[in-house]
Amino acid sequence: MEWNEETANIIYASNDGYAGHLAASLYSLLDHNRNIPRMDIYILSVGMSEAYLERLAGIARKFCRSLHVAELGNLRERFDISAMGRLFAPQVLPGTVKKALYLDCDTIVNGSIRPLYETELGNHLAGMVMEPTVYREMKESIGMEKDEPYYNSGVLLMDLEAWRNQDVLGQLLEFYRVHQGSLFACDQDTINGALRGRIMTLPVRYNYFTNYRYF
Repeated sequence: MEWNEETANIIYASNDGYAGHLAASLYSLLDHNRNIPRMDIYILSVGMSEAYLERLAGIARKFCRSLHVAELGNLRERFDISAMGRLFAPQVLPGTVKKALYLDCDTIVNGSIRPLYETELGNHLAGMVMEPTVYREMKESIGMEKDEPYYNSGVLLMDLEAWRNQDVLGQLLEFYRVHQGSLFACDQDTINGALRGRIMTLPVRYNYFTNYRYF
């Protein structure tokens, strides 16, 4: 299948402490996806230094890709923006960016993202891989039943247009505010709790980590 003309939009969120991880992830992404004609990289920065941002931009230029930076430091409220930063993507990215793939800084890409990015979400707001280590008490703390699916937020295929149209950011922040004292996994709990029933289950290969060997 030929890649369509849609730009592949990739999101990272980081501070200086994770800049090295981000650089490794970014290089692996670009190295394994040279055949994608159009790709834009968005860094949701939490006070990252100009020196680190320039080095990341240099990696992108090496592969003839565009890197854009959105500073989130001025969004600080009553939560850790470095942990919640990805939730603000629909608000801080251009309105023309209607779909995006968020990757945690410690994600290493070892193949093409085409099959993942081309996944049709339908009426779902996001696509995610299930979290193997979740336990009953974690689900109960955010109002989930024991048999409901709970997802890992490290790889997140986002329908940004739907997030904007449905004010998903507002729903997420309200959920966080109500459950602030009982959230174990911060943004991950927030996404799972607020978007129950609206997340598509993705194959494990799109977010595989060693815990799958044991659970």
